[in-house]
Amino acid sequence: MKKTKIFSFKRYLIDLIVLFLLMVTSILISFYYVNAKAEDSARKTILDHVEGQRVHLQSTIDIQYKYMEAAARSVGREDELLSSDNIQLIKDLQESCDLERVALMDAEGQCTYDNGVQKSVVHREYFQQAMDGKCTLSEPLQSMVDGDERVILCVPVYHEEEIIGVLGGSYNVEGFSSILLDDIYDEEGQCMITAADGTVIVTNERSEAADSREPLFGGNGAAEFLDGSFDGLKDDFQMQKEGCAIIKRNDRIFYLVYKPLEMNDWMISYTVPVEKAKQPYSFILQFEVILSVVLAVGILLILFDTWRISSKEKKNLMISASTDALTGVSNKKHTEEEVNLWLEEAPEDSKQVFFMLDFDDFKSINDVYGHRIGDEALREMGRLLKQDFRQEDILGRIGGDEFAVLMKNVKDNEVIQYRAERLCAHLRQVRIKDAPECRLNCSIGISYAPKDGRSYVELYEHADEALYKAKESGKNGFVFYS
Repeated sequence: MKKTKIFSFKRYLIDLIVLFLLMVTSILISFYYVNAKAEDSARKTILDHVEGQRVHLQSTIDIQYKYMEAAARSVGREDELLSSDNIQLIKDLQESCDLERVALMDAEGQCTYDNGVQKSVVHREYFQQAMDGKCTLSEPLQSMVDGDERVILCVPVYHEEEIIGVLGGSYNVEGFSSILLDDIYDEEGQCMITAADGTVIVTNERSEAADSREPLFGGNGAAEFLDGSFDGLKDDFQMQKEGCAIIKRNDRIFYLVYKPLEMNDWMISYTVPVEKAKQPYSFILQFEVILSVVLAVGILLILFDTWRISSKEKKNLMISASTDALTGVSNKKHTEEEVNLWLEEAPEDSKQVFFMLDFDDFKSINDVYGHRIGDEALREMGRLLKQDFRQEDILGRIGGDEFAVLMKNVKDNEVIQYRAERLCAHLRQVRIKDAPECRLNCSIGISYAPKDGRSYVELYEHADEALYKAKESGKNGFVFYS
């Protein structure tokens, strides 16, 4: 009996040692994989931010194209390209949008700006491409007047299916940086738009992560690559491939993430200090200290916390993938998907109503009161949409200050007018606490399904035309597409 007890004690001791070694090994493996997860999550967050920047830039340019195409259709209705009405139209367009200058170019390349200045652009590539029927965005061009760099957006002007000229608008390259979204790392990250050869076109210029206009391919001495290579970076830019590298510059280590912008051969790049990107996961180090003292409890904590973080990340990713973070309504992609899905499933004899809403003079709100007040105005619009429409209706933010609503199964036409009038009235009553003198108005374009379209794009285009007419009619109102 005594031998059995001694044997049992030794066996227990051996089992305890084995268990201890297994726990230590498990903890070390867990530490390894948790740290790898933090690394992957940090990179994914940066990639998501870059993708958000890319989509935002594309959406902004696409919206400008749509405004300009709508204006070009109006221009094309006139018998003369440079009629007094068309000259007035480009002046109004310049005042109502973010474009620095707006111009009409005839078929011979004679360009007339909204301020009356004229010059020839017949040899410009953007003019030639627009005359071939393409919507174009030029490379940065240096003005011969003030030396500033600008990019030119152009759309063809049709008259009876024949291109008779070009409508163009210009962004100041320095001002182009205002289109970029705010940085998510306390302004320690830097976003850049570059050409395929690494030439910096525009940067947010809000961080010290790198010199704002320093060429990205400054030479092998510009940065030391810890993950990736200088030649690989150049090849990826030339081949329009996305990627992620780790570089060391000025004794700091940075993530460098890049993606094709899908405009010209431009790339969008983002650099952020590694320690800043990993800061949300610094709590893992604290758990490691605790786990090294209390192994058993520590293992349970790390497993539970890893599960909690993973669940939270999945939930947040699902929400962020479909929701506009600022306003709480659906984002552009999810709105389009929901509308198309509903239109496919809706009964043939039912009627759906598509509202396209746009703040009046939103740029002035940002310019006068600042972007913080502008964001508050957008939040108020999101709140009013949830308040004034039904729970089953589809609500979405589809642009900077553009919103869309699809009312499902509308039976009474009077309800449509009532909803539009009530939303406009409620928006006029909104008072922002930090800017009580700020007044908010919106214009609304309305189209019907299936009469005006059976897809999101068709309803959007027709509602956009109606919205443009609402703007022309004095704003602060609504127009039905016809």
